[in-house]
Amino acid sequence: AAGDAAAREALRDAAGAHRFRDADEVPPADEFLVLDADSSQHRAAHAVLDGQHVVIQGPPGTGKS
Repeated sequence: AAGDAAAREALRDAAGAHRFRDADEVPPADEFLVLDADSSQHRAAHAVLDGQHVVIQGPPGTGKS
């Protein structure tokens, strides 16, 4: 996408198109996490399960893996 304005715009549009589900919107039967997780971790996990491509960034020890 570097140097390609059309590619950057397409990626930006695709990234904004997905609405992440809040933890309250996930039925208990769909919960699979073994350890406690905060709302941002829940949203990231469910985004992947919904078929979204995500990049998880953060400092060490914040539960990215």
